Amino acid sequence: MTILFTLILILLFINPNIIANQVLESINLWIKILIPSLYPSLICIDIISNSKLLTKITNIIHPVFRKIFNINSSYSTFIIILSYICGAPASTKLILNAKNNNKISGFEADNLIYCFSNLSLPFTIFILKDYKLILIYYFCSMLISALLMNIINKKQEINLLTQNNQIDFISIFLSSIKKNIELMLNILGIVMFFRIIINLILPNNFIGYSYIEILGGITSTNNKFIILSSLGFLGISIHLQILSIYKVKCYKLLLIRLIYLILGFVFLLNI
Repeated sequence: MTILFTLILILLFINPNIIANQVLESINLWIKILIPSLYPSLICIDIISNSKLLTKITNIIHPVFRKIFNINSSYSTFIIILSYICGAPASTKLILNAKNNNKISGFEADNLIYCFSNLSLPFTIFILKDYKLILIYYFCSMLISALLMNIINKKQEINLLTQNNQIDFISIFLSSIKKNIELMLNILGIVMFFRIIINLILPNNFIGYSYIEILGGITSTNNKFIILSSLGFLGISIHLQILSIYKVKCYKLLLIRLIYLILGFVFLLNI
């Protein structure tokens, strides 16, 4: 590993133009795509998760979600819904907060990370621009999530959901703005690092680009199979963004995302 990073360091010194171009492109993607699709979602999650209305809504629809996804806490229902709307790493942050506040168990929190880490709906629409493909993607994702959760998640009769204490809206809003700026900068750093490494080491039009850095990879291909399977796998860059917020077993996250990739191909071939 030391030798590998030493070689990368040498390449960084002898290819300053590549580094400069990828830094600028990363910032451009961050400003035009990531901030509009992710940053507002992070703030909305902070506000919604402190709403009393949340408890009432999730309690109504939880019995259905419990049967489909084999979840225990009614708060997990809320997490699943937002995971498809806001996507990871916004949903990752929500899961961490729920675990820390004893709204879900640590075991279920881990499984929600593994099975419900998705890209946000706005980002998916921006990438696919095809509502048929979007429906196929979400249909396949929900089927795989339901299958995996029924296999790996243990049933518990104890509901850990506690009543939300209403907190001042302005306090939540201002606090959320400050802490989510730091998270967005971390994400920019990860995206920038991977784009530089990919362009230094890998050949142009590398077919596996989107499986490493999904943001740039998906926008550079028109292959629907690669696009949809990449959405299932998420890309190593997104994996690291998730792990920067919530610590789970790396090998298990990678394995389950590979299952999404493979089963996604199987579903696509039969649709």
